Amino acid sequence: MRFRFIILLFALLYFVDIGACQLSNEPIHVTANSNVTITFFFPSPIIKLVKPSDNFIFKYKANSTMGTLTARKGPPSNLTVITENGNIYSFTLTYETEVANFTFILSEDQAIGTIPLSAIEKITGKTYTDVKERLPDNKVRDTSYRQTSLPNNTNYSEVKIEAFRSSAKSTKIQDKTKMDKGLYDVNKKDYYGIFCENNYVQPPKIKDASNTVNLIKVQLNNILKDRSELYFVLEIKNNSEIDYKVKRLRFFVKSRKNNSKLEIEQLYLYNLFKTISAHSKNNLVFVSKKFQLAADQKVYVLLEEEDGQRSVLLPLDIVDEINRI
Repeated sequence: MRFRFIILLFALLYFVDIGACQLSNEPIHVTANSNVTITFFFPSPIIKLVKPSDNFIFKYKANSTMGTLTARKGPPSNLTVITENGNIYSFTLTYETEVANFTFILSEDQAIGTIPLSAIEKITGKTYTDVKERLPDNKVRDTSYRQTSLPNNTNYSEVKIEAFRSSAKSTKIQDKTKMDKGLYDVNKKDYYGIFCENNYVQPPKIKDASNTVNLIKVQLNNILKDRSELYFVLEIKNNSEIDYKVKRLRFFVKSRKNNSKLEIEQLYLYNLFKTISAHSKNNLVFVSKKFQLAADQKVYVLLEEEDGQRSVLLPLDIVDEINRI
């Protein structure tokens, strides 16, 4: 009897249109804190949010496919994002001091469900003709998607999730390679630039990581890892009365045993000024491939001045920091 009741209840919930998530698409788990910005790239513009609790802040601009998330210490929460092609994305959010993933490039494959075109029109104020241009062909023409009209008094902040048909799994497998190809694979420099823009201002997290020469201070504030790259977050302060013209910035690894020196290849350099004005500072990021250090090795940062004598060499004893991330 109890088993029959459970089956009946499940059927009732389905037919009164309380949408079920596709079983293979669980909410995406995201960790965040106040020191880094998590960036999301959606395949279609964001049109609606079900916001998380106040300790999580999600921002986006109108007609944008990109959103950003920061967090203060507090309880876990959840975020729901609806995009203009009707997809619904679900995220579980937790505050953590260490963040595992800084960038999420999402595909339609990762949506937990979809809303009907009538609901999209209600949210955006656009007609069906306007919206269908942003919809994949299979969602416009495939009538096996269960899309029903919602009442006019629907609260769209609590819009119900429609289930994807289970046979979509075969399409998902066929298109996986195509969908996995995101900005990182297509244009790494653009990817680096966006990541750096969201993380180039960091509070100091590494001890004894600064050096000052003639009132020019170079400081390493943090080291971040994303995918197979390291991001060295730096700050240069010109506390002198004279502008500082930058010639170049270089990174080296040097061994104490044999005094050998190896220059670290620069993949990308973000926001290094050509001239750092008197009594000002410059926040920047140096990007390199991930590498490991031996116990006797140090990293050296060399800031060289153009036509001047105020070059700064910053030695960094960061074996533990480099090898554990």
